[in-house]
Amino acid sequence: MQITINIPDDLPTNVVNQQVVEFEEKLKQQAKSIQQPISKWKKMVQRIENGTFDLSDHTQTFNQDREDFVRSIDLKES
Repeated sequence: MQITINIPDDLPTNVVNQQVVEFEEKLKQQAKSIQQPISKWKKMVQRIENGTFDLSDHTQTFNQDREDFVRSIDLKES
């Protein structure tokens, strides 16, 4: 596939090159993710990260339990 991009003339070449490389990397990552099925755990993580994980009335309790758990972790040096 070929894509044509119109870029303003006053944009520095190094910025254009960097943006094109980043865009190309994002497209490659999307192509890989389309080819691989997403596990149920990865879907759950995505839902939590996006804030679409609905716990109904239990949200406040869950958030408090999560904060308590994080505070209770005591990492020991070995």
